[in-house]
Amino acid sequence: MQYQPVISITENSDAEIPDYDSACGLSSFHKILYSFIFSFSGWFMINLFELTKKKDRHISIAIIIGIVAGIFSALVKSGFETLIPPRTLETTPPPVVLLEKLGANVDAMTYHWMGYSINWGGNGVHILFSISIAIIYCIIAEYLPRVRLLHGIVFGVGVSVLAHGLVVPLLGLSGWLWIAGPQALISEFVGTAFWIWSIEAIRQNLRSIWVKP
Repeated sequence: MQYQPVISITENSDAEIPDYDSACGLSSFHKILYSFIFSFSGWFMINLFELTKKKDRHISIAIIIGIVAGIFSALVKSGFETLIPPRTLETTPPPVVLLEKLGANVDAMTYHWMGYSINWGGNGVHILFSISIAIIYCIIAEYLPRVRLLHGIVFGVGVSVLAHGLVVPLLGLSGWLWIAGPQALISEFVGTAFWIWSIEAIRQNLRSIWVKP
């Protein structure tokens, strides 16, 4: 059996070969849209790791700001979790589990306030973690301005995924993030957005006051 080609250049020299865009059914709008997306992606990736000038970096101030922002943002996160808890009443918070694994007497780490018994040990670990991440964030921001993307929310969500999706489960402090359920995920990620937003807000404010142009 002899097959005939659909388009024969030798038999019909006037036959037109469709271009790639026409063959794919791309309109002018789609061409412009894809061109914009590719151009923006290239620009974003180039500028993602763009460094600041050395004279504009103030690491010592960033560390001090990180300590202040870490304390305030920890209180923001605690307040949010009071309204929308990230775990059930029966679940022990990871900071408390960590202290127990280290051999600390968690029950003795309490103080009383207006009839409430509050565990300062777990809250202390929570605040120290917040301070540590805030310092790291503020220092990175001195080198890589793009870390402040979406007011730092991208960085904050990344930290949350790394901490609660990998480190905390591997240390046996909590279950895996993806089996926590939708309510726990909403509380964790929305609370993280408020937490890192407050860090960036404090960082911007204090840096504008302490760093002279």
